[in-house]
Amino acid sequence: MFAYDSGKWTIKELLQHMTDTERIFNYRALCIARKETVSLPGFDENTYAANSNAGERPWADLAEEFLAVRYSTELLYKSFNPDMLAASGLSNNNPVTVISLGFITVGHVYHHKKILEERYFPALPGISFMGKI
Repeated sequence: MFAYDSGKWTIKELLQHMTDTERIFNYRALCIARKETVSLPGFDENTYAANSNAGERPWADLAEEFLAVRYSTELLYKSFNPDMLAASGLSNNNPVTVISLGFITVGHVYHHKKILEERYFPALPGISFMGKI
């Protein structure tokens, strides 16, 4: 339940945010790969975090959910052929391709891994981030 500063997400909320965002990016990729022509909606990450119920859930459940979504991401991208990966559409009124959403999805996790290492773990003596996501 630790947050490195007031108004910042707890580590549980951060993990739930990563899971929620990956789901949203995957939905966008799926829609664009299937030739959706409308602009896909944006989302307010702070509203999602505030309403995630992450603090009430066991850490193991949050981690299991993230890993399940990540596995689903891998399967989704394996299902795309080259034309689907190159497909472009609109997300929050911005142009995006399916392949770029894949890279954004992976980069988003690494972005938050860096935040954990730089802002959260130094404030928690004896904690280090070991292993890969």
